[in-house]
Amino acid sequence: MKNFVDLHCHWIPKIDDGARTKEEGLAILKGLKSLGFGRVAATPHMRPGLFELSKGQMETAFDAFTAEIPKNPEYPEVFLGSEHFFDAQVLARIHANEGVPWQSRKKPVRGVPEGVEPDLDSLAPRAILVEFEDLLPAPLIEKQLFELQAAGFLPVIAHPERYRACWKDLSLVKRLLDLGNALLLDVCSLVGKYGFRPRRTAWKMLDANLYDAACSDAHRPKDIRLVAESLKKIEAKYGGDELEFLFSQGPEALLRGKRPEC
Repeated sequence: MKNFVDLHCHWIPKIDDGARTKEEGLAILKGLKSLGFGRVAATPHMRPGLFELSKGQMETAFDAFTAEIPKNPEYPEVFLGSEHFFDAQVLARIHANEGVPWQSRKKPVRGVPEGVEPDLDSLAPRAILVEFEDLLPAPLIEKQLFELQAAGFLPVIAHPERYRACWKDLSLVKRLLDLGNALLLDVCSLVGKYGFRPRRTAWKMLDANLYDAACSDAHRPKDIRLVAESLKKIEAKYGGDELEFLFSQGPEALLRGKRPEC
């Protein structure tokens, strides 16, 4: 029995551009569970000027809708994160502990009192999902990502295959990996949901073993069919071990604040 983890999904209704109704949100979750996803994150957009959502608003919406999810095996377990748009305002929120790292509602641990045994889980970097307009200008982005790492975060870059800067040259994402960041595949890119160039780039990045994990980024129930098609294509080309890496080993490592061992 598969026990995949989906790190990036928009199933909370009426909060951003994801599910529009309770029924759509439940259908997304039920569809993902049918594909083997035992845990699914909600990652609403934090993008000022487009989706004016604070950490508190996301937590309130998550709690309210979670209470509506039937308590039966047809639905996965759920947890909260956010898709943070990489601009000055959102970066300031993250540094002020107003971002939403996955599975994190506690204030960060900044030190351990003398004589107290450290809790290694609380001291590990907190993985946090970030998205961009594009991965340029590279020097500024690298500096800001480093500052997030220094503040105790593991930046996880959403859908790098969809950024124009990566379409002709993968050296940029390779450098971001070398600098300690993680890369998350939007699996529907593999079947053309976002067009030819993201699809071609996604397959090139998979061939080069550049991804740390993969996700659905589902916004509508119809996306479940695309996720299913993508899973089949990955398994046909790379085998079941690659599915296990992308949807289980990789996500589990990221949630522990570490990049997975390839």
